This record gives sequence, C-alpha cells and structure tokens, in this order.
Amino acid sequence: MEPLLTTGRPHATTPTTHTITTATTAISTTTTSTIPIQLLPSRIYISSKQASLIAILYNMSNLEKNIKISQSIRQTKQKRKHQVCKTYRLKIDMSSLSKTKLEHLKMMFVEAKWLYNDALSFCKQGNNIRDYKLSNSICKLDKDKNVSRVSLNYLGSQIKQSIIDKLKRNILSLKNSNAENTIN
Repeated sequence: MEPLLTTGRPHATTPTTHTITTATTAISTTTTSTIPIQLLPSRIYISSKQASLIAILYNMSNLEKNIKISQSIRQTKQKRKHQVCKTYRLKIDMSSLSKTKLEHLKMMFVEAKWLYNDALSFCKQGNNIRDYKLSNSICKLDKDKNVSRVSLNYLGSQIKQSIIDKLKRNILSLKNSNAENTIN
C-alpha cells in the first residue's frame, strides 16, 4: 500500500504508522485500519482522491467524538437515576461565626423576606404568580411606608427560585383549602 501523504523530499523514507479508529452509527462495532503516513517536514503534495479520503477520515473522527459524548451523557443519566436527593436541616452555632458571616446570614434572611413579600404584593395586585419575574432588585416598603428599590446581593438564584416555588405551593394549598371549605 502506498503512503497517503508524500513530501517533496526524497530522503524522508521512514514512514511512521498511525492507527485510525473509525466507528459507524448504523453498526455499533469499531473497526481499525492502519494507514502509513510519512513525516511531513515541508510541503504536502496530495491528489484530490487523497484529499477526499482525508476529509472522510476527519468526519469520522468528529463522528467518534459525538458518539463518545452521547455515551458519556447516557452514563451520566444512568448514574443519576440511582442518586437520592437529600435535604439536611442544621443548627448553626452562632458563637463560632465571624461577624461578617453572621451579617451575611442575617441579610440572606432579610432579603428572602423582602422577595417573598414582593411576590405576594405582586399577586395582591391581581397578577398571577406565574407571571412574576425574578430580578436582582425588588421594591419594598420602608418603615414610613415609602416604596424603595433595593438590590438582592446575598441571595443566590436557586434560593430565589425556591422562595417563589414555596409561595406558589402556599397559594395553591390555600386555594384548595378554600374550595374544600365552600363545599362543606
């Protein structure tokens, strides 16, 4: 079998052999073919037939990569089927916290309360809770009942989403309990 790629230099006579593995999607087996390729210190002279073969081999390597990615995704899904989500409630020893961590926890609680009240007031204005959009700033009432806009710096997005989900569940359970009370 003659080499696929040749150089213009006649003294480069020791070809190195590379193994190229190709896979097809229709058949899930892997075939291996060995193609000798010479070292290329200068210009490359190839025919159009060789160029099309190189293009096919390049597409095969992309196909292999896509197959590996899809196998990895399948393995991850299988692994996650057997995982169990657990939630732990912990008590915090306040004496071991630094002042900054204590302030951070306090502000997380305050911002969570502000977000809950903002979403609740959105519903009281006649809007549906599903239309509520999370943002980094909300409107709140200060002690003089003046509306002020504050930014939420301490709450993460998952905490914000869980607060809104909790409010949705609370509204739904109130709606269901009111429906049961009107029947009785």
